[in-house]
Amino acid sequence: MKYEDSEVNMKKFKESYPDHMSYDNETYIMNEVPNKLLTSMPSILIKGARLKIDSYSGPGRLVNDSVMEVIVNKIAEYSYVERTKNWGWDYLIRDLERNIDSLGEVPFARFMDAVSDITFNFLEAFIVDDLNEIFEFVNFGYRLSDNLEEPWICINHNTTKTIEIESVAELTRKLCKQTADHIEQAKEQLKRSENPRARKDAIRDCLSAMEALMKRITDTKDVSGANNHMVNNREVWGPKVIVTEGHKLWKLFHEDYTDIRHGDFDISSITLDESRYFIDRILSYVIYISKIALKELN
Repeated sequence: MKYEDSEVNMKKFKESYPDHMSYDNETYIMNEVPNKLLTSMPSILIKGARLKIDSYSGPGRLVNDSVMEVIVNKIAEYSYVERTKNWGWDYLIRDLERNIDSLGEVPFARFMDAVSDITFNFLEAFIVDDLNEIFEFVNFGYRLSDNLEEPWICINHNTTKTIEIESVAELTRKLCKQTADHIEQAKEQLKRSENPRARKDAIRDCLSAMEALMKRITDTKDVSGANNHMVNNREVWGPKVIVTEGHKLWKLFHEDYTDIRHGDFDISSITLDESRYFIDRILSYVIYISKIALKELN
């Protein structure tokens, strides 16, 4: 059976990040396509095509070459090159590699739209985890979110504005009053953020807010258990690379900033910018899991 593609409109990368070309590439790669990412894409797309074929449950059966032809031609469209005139798996794979090379030369936003379009419209999100893993490996500043309304998440908090704490407290109150109360306490501490102890207390309150929320919405006893629950139910909670962020932050502060988590008298060095970074990172995660939990309730 020949593969018929049906497209779903999704938000363009430029609409989410209109200023992306002004971001610097010091901490994360924000507006360039790493060569390692390009060289990894053919094998990831081939894997996605095979998963697509194996999972097909419609009438007849999908023809391998037909599925790959659609992918090759879609990349050709984004790469400003001609559609393939070839047939046969090996020939199409060569065209795939050639077109991906050309994709590395197009404007960055067009590259990002190509990746999200192919991932969600043609491969039904089979390769989200694989792509996010290579993004993490090459220190890319974005992750696929498995959400057509907002397919790209920026993980570089230096490029985003500070989160409005009041809005996070309001978002979480329906789910967990303890979380909302901790966030309100963090807001009060940040009014004295020039004081090292106050900004550390703010981080601790945000961590406690995250802990309470993770346990409540997963009905588990600790952060580790909540993390495992969400990873094992990724069809609800989304890609592992995002879901595990809460547990990573929890471990970071237990192992590297013990005075923050346990409120010890000793004060390790942490700057105002660092504290804002960590608070934004924690609350970004709280927002993410809260929205999913609220959706599940409705």
